[in-house]
Amino acid sequence: MNILTQNQGKVNLTIFSISKFLSALGGNIYAFGMGLYILSLTGSAGNFAIGMACSAVPRILVGPVAGAWADRFSRKKIIILTQLIEVLTLGGFFVISFLIEISLPLIYGTTAILSVCSTFSSITFSSSIPDLVNEGQIQKATSLNQSAISLATIGAPIIGGLLYGVLSIQTFIAINAVAYLFSAALDSFLKFEKPDLGDNLNSEQTRNIWVEIKEGFTYVQSNYLLYKVILPVGLWVNFFGVSMQVGLPYIVVQRLKLISYQFGLIEASLAIGMLLMSIFLSTREETRKPLITMRISLIILSFLLGMMAIPLLLPASSSFNFVYYLGLLLAFGLTIVFLNTPLYVLVQKTTPEQYRGRVFGLVETVANVIAPISMIFYGFLFDYLNPVWILFASGLVLFLITIYKMRVSKIQKSSSEISSAL
Repeated sequence: MNILTQNQGKVNLTIFSISKFLSALGGNIYAFGMGLYILSLTGSAGNFAIGMACSAVPRILVGPVAGAWADRFSRKKIIILTQLIEVLTLGGFFVISFLIEISLPLIYGTTAILSVCSTFSSITFSSSIPDLVNEGQIQKATSLNQSAISLATIGAPIIGGLLYGVLSIQTFIAINAVAYLFSAALDSFLKFEKPDLGDNLNSEQTRNIWVEIKEGFTYVQSNYLLYKVILPVGLWVNFFGVSMQVGLPYIVVQRLKLISYQFGLIEASLAIGMLLMSIFLSTREETRKPLITMRISLIILSFLLGMMAIPLLLPASSSFNFVYYLGLLLAFGLTIVFLNTPLYVLVQKTTPEQYRGRVFGLVETVANVIAPISMIFYGFLFDYLNPVWILFASGLVLFLITIYKMRVSKIQKSSSEISSAL
């Protein structure tokens, strides 16, 4: 039973929403500026890709460890400590940048450290939401969390684009450091329902981090809802969703010859859709049939993937294609949040406190592993095959997987498991 007062839950909601927005905005502005800096410094897409890998690979490697730590130690301390490490890392980078020339190894090393800290903070935050708000506020908290990220995603390229040509790269470093510092200060006022999780663990348990990770895997395997429904759904959505990420710039810019400004607005409409749905869900009660909601969302996503190919089949003006993809990416954004929100709320409410960090660590690790594999796969396909058939096939396979993996018998069995867990 949650012992937080209604007022304290609202205070926590406000604090972590602002904190999440500040850290996401600072991080995205930094990533935007540093990406442009790498390209201007080297002119190499390969070096730019290495920078992306320095962010992605650490997330895969430390995800399970971050989840185990979130279940073992004080979650509040993990969140604040990782943010302070980010501040110190960026502060050191800022000082060094005035003493020596900024080099690629320095950028890559800083990016990797920030990625590790971000992974610990993100997984810990996700597993902490039920401890920060009352049970009826979990969907609102999850939606506001997504709203903050979406708003930062929209704002960062605009702010970064305005600042990059005027201010030095050191300014981007400083902006991110200040954002993390304010975020850490705000998070220090969060009040958690549970006491420090690590207080009662003996030294033997403390040494066996890998045993705890294995226990988390074992728990997931024994949980029908997680192992047979949620993890497969997350895996396939991330895999086929990349076809949109890889295919969109190729289709819009290379095949349909829309200008870069139009492409930028099309990409922004995805984040706008996510923001709008997040705000909408934050005002609604939790869905009573989350699995049905997820099933409908996946079916819609499968049709949206196929619809991406339609302008390649029907001759139309640039203006029509621009408006078409604006609407399509807006629909993608709406549907993704409509899918993700009940999924995250379901995991948070049905997973026992002592396993929640490891479960979220595993879910995020699976998502982070499958994305680069899918990018390589679809990058190869779009180089050699007709994008129309790629997108139609991806939509069809996602539809068939959804019908099979979320068939009525599975939903009924999972629903009974949900009822027993709540």
